[in-house]
Amino acid sequence: MGLLRSEKMSRGMLILPPQNARKFIELLGKGGKDGIDAKVQFEDMNAHGMKRPYKKYIQRIDEMERILRFITEEITNSNPELPIEKNRIEEFIKNECYDLDVVEKELQELNHQFAKFQENNGQLKGELVQAQEEIEVMNVAIRWLKTSGTSTTDVSASAPLLTAERRLNNVSGVVADVDKERFRRALWRASRGNTFVEFSQIREEKDGQQQPIEKSVFVVYFQNSPDSSTQSAMMSKVMKVCGAFGVRQYNWPRDSTEALDRKSLLDHVREDKETTLNAFQQFMTAECKALVEPVQYLTEITGNSVIEDLRLFCLQEKSIYATLNCCHDDMTLRVDCWYPEIEEDNIKRILDQGNLATSKEGGMQAALVKYDNATSGKHPPTYIQINDFTEPWQDVINTYGIPNYGTANPAAITTVTFPFIFGMMYGDIGHGCLLTCIGAALCMFSGNLKYGAYAQLFKARFLVLQLGLFATFAGFMYNDFFGMTSLQLFTSRFQDSDGNGAFTPIEGFDTENTGNGFGPYPFGVDWAWHGSANELLYINSLKMKLSVLMGVIQMTLGLFLRVGNAVHDRSLTDLICECIPISSS
Repeated sequence: MGLLRSEKMSRGMLILPPQNARKFIELLGKGGKDGIDAKVQFEDMNAHGMKRPYKKYIQRIDEMERILRFITEEITNSNPELPIEKNRIEEFIKNECYDLDVVEKELQELNHQFAKFQENNGQLKGELVQAQEEIEVMNVAIRWLKTSGTSTTDVSASAPLLTAERRLNNVSGVVADVDKERFRRALWRASRGNTFVEFSQIREEKDGQQQPIEKSVFVVYFQNSPDSSTQSAMMSKVMKVCGAFGVRQYNWPRDSTEALDRKSLLDHVREDKETTLNAFQQFMTAECKALVEPVQYLTEITGNSVIEDLRLFCLQEKSIYATLNCCHDDMTLRVDCWYPEIEEDNIKRILDQGNLATSKEGGMQAALVKYDNATSGKHPPTYIQINDFTEPWQDVINTYGIPNYGTANPAAITTVTFPFIFGMMYGDIGHGCLLTCIGAALCMFSGNLKYGAYAQLFKARFLVLQLGLFATFAGFMYNDFFGMTSLQLFTSRFQDSDGNGAFTPIEGFDTENTGNGFGPYPFGVDWAWHGSANELLYINSLKMKLSVLMGVIQMTLGLFLRVGNAVHDRSLTDLICECIPISSS
């Protein structure tokens, strides 16, 4: 009944004691001792006054969710190979035993710890990159300065330009290759051609997204002047250009000996930084593994990862307090609610269990008061009972629109018409069998899909199986196997008389169905049509006529449902503007 039409709804008032209101809302959501949750929709009693008695809890949980998102992102970025176990919602609901204050304190500590991780990691990586870049600068200096072994007192034209006595100054550093030419032109324009820049390609580095970055060592040469102010002005121009491009600058050695000494020192620094960074990464990986380990409940049931369990707990608590914010706060918490009539006994039984559990604390007890006039001028919500088989089909219907309360629900009919029309379009024995095997495998191994990354396939397992079965049926109807041949299932009623594809009925075939002889092909299309001269003309005509026939039947059925719904809703506008134009077309 629930699949053809939404369940009949009742309206009432839920009365909760303030000291135990959260426990009762949690019991209604989890279903009490037997685990059968109550289907209840609450109205917002504070919509006009905007009085939210539990907004502080919502703000705390929002901050906890922010921390969880930050930690999850850090785990994913630093250890993408660590899987986070998800989708074990039933296990979480049955065995959850967290406390909001305790979880909040733990998350604050984790937030502080991971924030320090992020800061230290960035600092160590930055220091390591700087050490590596300076080593590359020293390598270039060693190559360029190894020929400058001439005496520093030699001021002849053959003396190297890089010696200190040649009155040249320089600025060195590392620039990205994409900025190299712009950097050269900026220096030329700023100095009016009084600088000379040399570049040397270095090995690639990786950025935060592990993408290669090509860089080059640069050395800017410019002439010293006896006038100190002129020298300072040229240096200032070069430094401003370097600052504009955001390049890192390193001291250029005076000779190759100094470069070798500096490189040796930097090699030790780099090794120390790499050792520290590796130790830090190992420590952080161990912390991340502790957070992605599945929770082992007291009943020895494996649950979600720890961080996923905490996320579900925050989501649960936020839902509970958001519901409590809908209650009118007075001596008691009162909230109007809708529920299916068939759920009334279940709701009262859960409230009785909660009253029994809290009876030792004294005070008021929870109760459900049903209104005699259920609607009271309000439009009831729609509740449709579904199961594992009908859930994907109801999702298809809800994609186009959720049926109104009391109107016909086409999901029951869609479970047959949708896969049948799909089969007519996809009809092929070979492809249909493959799809059927996939659907059967999804049903057989559904337990593994339920908790993995393919949870959506778990919901659609029966849908895929149905599509495969109907596609296979339509394939037999068309007698088409992988679009290449037909299956000789029965004796053909035609024969190729001249060997050129001109088929004629065999002897004894009763073509006019008079009762004399044997009848037509038992099922589907005669395999002799495959390869005949007029194969495409006949097969395409058959498929088109079947498609038009089924399409008209589908539209007619939908029209009757729409007319019925318009009459039920007493909507003359829908009847005139939707039903009549569709029927006339």
